[in-house]
Order: sequence, then C-alpha cells, then structure tokens
Amino acid sequence: MAYNFPANLYPDGTTYTSHNSLFVFLDDKEKLEEFMKYFYKRVMDADANGVNHVMDNDSDKMSLLDFEYNFFVECLGDWCQYYSENKSVFAEYKRYENKINKNKDGSKTAVRLSADFRIDMSVKERVQFDYNYSGWMVIHPFKKHQRFNFVQVFLNGMLGKTTYVLNFSKRMYATPVTQVLCQNIESKEYKKFGAISFHRPFLLENLGQKKLDVLKKMGRERERIITKSKAISNRLKEMGIDEKSLEFYNKFNIAEIEKNRNIFDGKWKFFKDSE
Repeated sequence: MAYNFPANLYPDGTTYTSHNSLFVFLDDKEKLEEFMKYFYKRVMDADANGVNHVMDNDSDKMSLLDFEYNFFVECLGDWCQYYSENKSVFAEYKRYENKINKNKDGSKTAVRLSADFRIDMSVKERVQFDYNYSGWMVIHPFKKHQRFNFVQVFLNGMLGKTTYVLNFSKRMYATPVTQVLCQNIESKEYKKFGAISFHRPFLLENLGQKKLDVLKKMGRERERIITKSKAISNRLKEMGIDEKSLEFYNKFNIAEIEKNRNIFDGKWKFFKDSE
C-alpha cells in the first residue's frame, strides 16, 4: 500500500536552502507525527525487501528503540525533496587536512592543505550532506555539532521527549549516533549499526500500539554485542573479522560526489592564513 503525502501540510514557498532548513520541515508535532508515519512505511518496505533497520535497545534507564540513523536521514531527505518548492540546491564549502612531510634529517613537518567544493545537489542529497554519518562527515566538528542540534536539541528538546542521546549533558562527549556491533540471532551474522534512539512512548503516541509491537518484534531479531568505536574495533580484531567488511548502512557517497561533480577543480592546495 503506497503512502499518500498529505496536501497543504506546508505553506507555499517552503524550500530547503541550508542545514537549518530541516527544522522548518519538522517544526511542530503534527508534521513530525506525519513524517513518522511515512518513516514507518519506509521501514516496512525495506523489511519486505530483506533489510531490517530496527534494533532493540535494552537500556536499563529508559524504554528505547533504535533505528539506523543514516536510513532515517535518507527518509528525511526524500520527505524534504517531495515538499520543497526547489528540488536542488548548491553545497559550497572548503575542506582542510594536514599532510605530514618527512625531511631529509628525519624530522617531520605538518603542512596545512585546503580544497574548495561547489556541488549542485538534489534536496535529498543536501539533507544527507548536512546530517549524514559517513565519510569525513563522521568526525567533522561542524557536522557533529549539527547532528547534536538536530537529534538532541531539536527532536528531544524543542519538540518534546522524542530521542535519547548518550552523554547529552556533556556536549563534547555526547553521541547522537551510537555505534553498535550486533548479531542476527538466527543467521549469526554480525553488523555495525549506527543508531538513533527513540523513546518508545513517543513511538506509541505517534504510531499506535500495533505498529510499535511490529517494530519491537523486528528489533528483537538482533542481539547487541558491544558499543563504542574502539571497543567494536577491538572485538572484531579478536574475532578475526575485517572491520571494513561491516560498514554502516549508507546510501550517500560523499567521496564519489566530490570526485565527479565538483564545479571547482577540487585540488588540494597549500592553505594560507590570509585566506
């Protein structure tokens, strides 16, 4: 059964222009509730095709249910793509990195490099660029800041008790996306799961008991093994599993987009303090 996007949900002229635009598309409980219905439909469609994006959260502090974060952002991108008056938007930014040069005397010198990017993206791609958890965006300070603003400040603060962020009271250590190593109970296959955690009472209120029960049953198909990046790496190493074979769910390849669609030359150049 197809999802019917409600008409007149947003005022005429609603557009996605920057990372702050996302809040316009979920700026009240009615819009968030409608999006969650759409998200549930997408979760069910994926499950019908053999992909489960749900995992049980056995937290002893509160009642939670986890979803794959990048899938959630992907669905948000499709939502904004449908309702945005504009269908594409430019992303223009500069990236920096340090290159270590070895000198003849054995010493090392750090060289600061920068590259410029201007890429025409669909609205869906721009949402993923602004909030995805993949590639260089995982550790980029501004991207981390924006994910925290969205998951903790906006969803769990401004719109009510919606999501849960580990260490939310200590912004430097807060993790809006939790890295989890889990295992399928039947197939015994391992998976790296980048999770966004929703309060079950919120899901109950917005989806109803029947749909929540379906999600809870899906979530029990996996067993949580361990969390945190370093612990996951160590555990996989102990088991002799190549960590690269267990990538997080991700349908947004920023490296490929930067390589093939940058309007600028994208070359790394020496960064000058005067820039």
